[in-house]
Amino acid sequence: DLIPAFEQAYHTYAETTDEAGLRASRDYRAFGGFSMGGVTAWYRLADCLDYCRYFVPMSGSLLWGWQETFESSPRSNPQTVVDYLTNALDGSGYGPEDFYVFSATGTDDFAHDTLNLQIDLMRECPEWFRFDEDVAEGNIAFFNAEGEEHDYHAKRRYLYNALPVIAGLMRKNVENSD
Repeated sequence: DLIPAFEQAYHTYAETTDEAGLRASRDYRAFGGFSMGGVTAWYRLADCLDYCRYFVPMSGSLLWGWQETFESSPRSNPQTVVDYLTNALDGSGYGPEDFYVFSATGTDDFAHDTLNLQIDLMRECPEWFRFDEDVAEGNIAFFNAEGEEHDYHAKRRYLYNALPVIAGLMRKNVENSD
């Protein structure tokens, strides 16, 4: 609902704001969020690949609850969460080369443990999630910022590091499509 309104109001890469125009311009669109916005970014990876290529979930995971609750709630089971993502990607019509994720959290953030657990399980799915020390080579980068908490300072730091990576990948994709 928001993408057409935004892209009608501002100059973007979408030539039109109909379905075809929004899909055609997905390579120039990112979706990110912090905390619950980070949770939302993971959900958009699962259901909005037609409209976005880049995702920046910060200090939020699809896992809910703590280790003690994982067995009692399917929504809080780490493997169920990763299965949800991989099943959504399997049915999306896109491949691992068609999206990129830059995720981060702080070592002192209350979201640290659940996000790290989700990421560890994602590492076991290399058919979808390709981690590489060179952030531009894989399709997912994950960072634990030493000492960062769940606050505005951390969010700014994560964005400061994510945006140049996303911009560089966008530029690279544009050059490769010419």
